[in-house]
Amino acid sequence: MGPARRRSPPGRGGGPRGAGAYPTLVTIGGTEAGDLLLLNLAQVPALLLDGNPVHITAVCTSVALELGMSPWASDVEVVTIGFGEDLPRLLPTARIVHMRQAGHALRDLSERFLEAHQMSETRHQPYLLLCASALDADLAREFADIIDKAGTVPVTLVTPASTAATRASGSPA
Repeated sequence: MGPARRRSPPGRGGGPRGAGAYPTLVTIGGTEAGDLLLLNLAQVPALLLDGNPVHITAVCTSVALELGMSPWASDVEVVTIGFGEDLPRLLPTARIVHMRQAGHALRDLSERFLEAHQMSETRHQPYLLLCASALDADLAREFADIIDKAGTVPVTLVTPASTAATRASGSPA
């Protein structure tokens, strides 16, 4: 059997010279039968990961690398929060940005939404936030609020499931 090849979804001419139909389609795991589990991150506002923190960081790193190397994801902006500081150097042509703190990413996302609001006629790039550590209750609430108001900007936050528990416990009754 020869090497695996990526193909564009039927009816789309995606590839290195054009945007793919699903630029944020990533591998999130596999089945016992060996089939891949894929998820189009642009279709979900959040992906909550549960498990060992080392494994959560590995999943976030894998997603960043998969999108960073995919010719179909050339318009996707990937932000790693608190991990992956070497990724922008490893893939210098990729759209991977490292931010040390979630607060910095929140400010950047707020600025992007302001730009998107000012240029409402423009097609907006997908924006993916990968956070391998749980967010504190205030930041989780702020991210949820701003993502809820994303409108036409495709934004997804990938974070540990404990972030959602923190947010729920900090929510008013």
